[in-house]
Amino acid sequence: MDDEQWKNFRENMRFHRLKQGITNVKIAALLKKDKGWVSCTEAGAYARWPKPKDMMAIAKILGMTLRQMVKPIPPGTVLTVRPKEQDHGIEVLEKIRKNRGLSKPAFAGVLGVTIGQYHNVTCGYASFSVTKWWQIARALDMDLNVLLGRDKDGLQSK
Repeated sequence: MDDEQWKNFRENMRFHRLKQGITNVKIAALLKKDKGWVSCTEAGAYARWPKPKDMMAIAKILGMTLRQMVKPIPPGTVLTVRPKEQDHGIEVLEKIRKNRGLSKPAFAGVLGVTIGQYHNVTCGYASFSVTKWWQIARALDMDLNVLLGRDKDGLQSK
């Protein structure tokens, strides 16, 4: 496996784990590893790649083949949300909410989040996870890149 395939493997691991709602804790338990091992593997923090048996086990847990895991993820796939994007996304959500004439509790229901979560995020006390942002984009039938203010190349818009 070359460096590009290893990068693709890590991105696919994170993408498919988050997409399927599998936590670091759960995947670590299935692999009989520490949750930090999962995070460090996804980040490429280890000097050596995981053992082939671990890579095969990860692929199997995610319902993928090793061949699929080393292919690049689709361009524009959101794996992280930067603070500036979080702020932009919240501004867009509030515009949509007001445009639809919905109260915060009603809009939180549309998004599939609790009013407490929505309140804490809109007031700046918390932030949504990347998984929650995907859920919100799906609920609004919106491209997450647009919601977060990214252009088609995944770069921050002005």
